[in-house]
Amino acid sequence: MKNIAFLFLLILFCQPLFAQSKYKKNIYAINQCVLGYSADNGTPLVLYETTGTLEQKSNNVIQRIKLSEIALIEVQTNRSGFSLNVNCGEGGKCINLIKSDMSSSPLSGTAFLFTDAAAANTCAEEIGTLVTAYRAGKEGLSVKLFVKADGTTPRLKINPSETFTEELPLKKETVDLEEDEEEIPEPVVSKPARKEKAAEPDEEEDPIRARKAAAANSKEDREEAREQAKEAREAAAEARKEKIAKQQEARTRKTKESEDDEDAEPATRRKAAEPQRDEPAADNRIGNDVCDQMMAILQSGKTNGFKDIEGKLTNPDSKINESTIKLRGAKRNYLSWYKNQRAFIAEFKTMADRELLVSEFEKLQSNLDDCLGSGWDDEDHSGDEIYASSEDEAKDIEYKNSLDPNAPTVRIMIVNDQKKYTLFVRIR
Repeated sequence: MKNIAFLFLLILFCQPLFAQSKYKKNIYAINQCVLGYSADNGTPLVLYETTGTLEQKSNNVIQRIKLSEIALIEVQTNRSGFSLNVNCGEGGKCINLIKSDMSSSPLSGTAFLFTDAAAANTCAEEIGTLVTAYRAGKEGLSVKLFVKADGTTPRLKINPSETFTEELPLKKETVDLEEDEEEIPEPVVSKPARKEKAAEPDEEEDPIRARKAAAANSKEDREEAREQAKEAREAAAEARKEKIAKQQEARTRKTKESEDDEDAEPATRRKAAEPQRDEPAADNRIGNDVCDQMMAILQSGKTNGFKDIEGKLTNPDSKINESTIKLRGAKRNYLSWYKNQRAFIAEFKTMADRELLVSEFEKLQSNLDDCLGSGWDDEDHSGDEIYASSEDEAKDIEYKNSLDPNAPTVRIMIVNDQKKYTLFVRIR
């Protein structure tokens, strides 16, 4: 009788351990695909078994996928290779983007980019296995793999002899959850060991990976050039700041002299008569959290063309919507169209004093340099033909992701309109 009781207790004690390793092989296979064949420097995924949540963290943004609500997993071709699209059920938003300030943006779908069809198909099947398990027998899941012209479906061979017990370091910090969300336990992580050096394919066979390698080789050169440009901008900004301070001091002195000569005029009338200057408010400056907001907007544009951040429709004819994500410091944030493509647009400032606006432009440019990193190249459009007749020096910079052709571009510019200047950001 004692033996039976002991056996019963042993089963109860070991049951969580069995559950914890239940999906470890699936997570290991998923991470082998992501780490070996990602087209956008994908990071390892972790599984929270109790809640059925798949998580990936990259670029200061955490992406969480609720597996039980996934309805479609599909592998398609694209310019960078192959896209593994994961979509929620109709009308659902089962994917959360959580920024570093713990604000979140619900999404209806996400995508993982691969350079190899077999890796994309294998990752899709493994995610499908997890979804099926957490849907608990409910129908409605569709998994569509990539099929070659000859009718074959490529799959990646996962070597069972390789270890899948290596654990990633677990973060001990806590996360504030929504009121209706369960507390998420420590994740199950299976990360395959990276091989010393994989055989490099020919450039003709895999041009995406060849470009990626070339970009990596010039990483130090780009970082050095960007750092030098940043130092030059900071020096110019400091000189401009001194110039503005002197101009303001001269205006203040002139105003005081004028007030001394007009003692008979009421102070309120003098103030009303003075020209008003549009100066940046202290609480409307561009801050560090712009980086997190930019990452969320870029992910939305890449995944579903900004559909999940569409807000109120403001112009039915032009199909212009408000944006649910507001860039800090911008007075307007909306979704419009540019060259037949959906685009996010933010208007920061409109003012007559161009020098003040250039200072804001360079501050935003420095933040973007730090935020986007060395994988992004900046292109100066100030010499474009559209600025040929401009009397002022053009300010127009476009950022492009050299490692991911499908990523939206970020363009910042100052536009002159009837002696007023406006700082714009366009992401498309």
